[in-house]
Amino acid sequence: PASSAGKFERNQLTGNLTAVHVEGAGVVPDFGGGTLGSTGGNTFLDSTSAYDFQNDATGDVMARGNWWGTIVFDDIEARIQDDLDDSYWGLVDIGGQLAAGSASELLDGLGRLLGLPR
Repeated sequence: PASSAGKFERNQLTGNLTAVHVEGAGVVPDFGGGTLGSTGGNTFLDSTSAYDFQNDATGDVMARGNWWGTIVFDDIEARIQDDLDDSYWGLVDIGGQLAAGSASELLDGLGRLLGLPR
């Protein structure tokens, strides 16, 4: 079977319908911490759909060391469609997310964690 791979690091993926949509058999992109050596450092923010990252492929995708606009795991996971939503899809492994993309994003994430108004 055909396969596809790509190494993605230090990208700003903001304001898209969905920042990343992975689909198809044998697709194994590396967004951080995977076998292709990506260091991550990608930013996923403000997609206009329900998800910043959709893994509709059957294989797992590494996406470690990235900034998701927050440090709250449940908030990050809510913006990802993967095997936690449907066991048919592969996992998006986000372990080791960045603490912040910028000082203002860190403060925004901290404010949401504390339940402060925006």
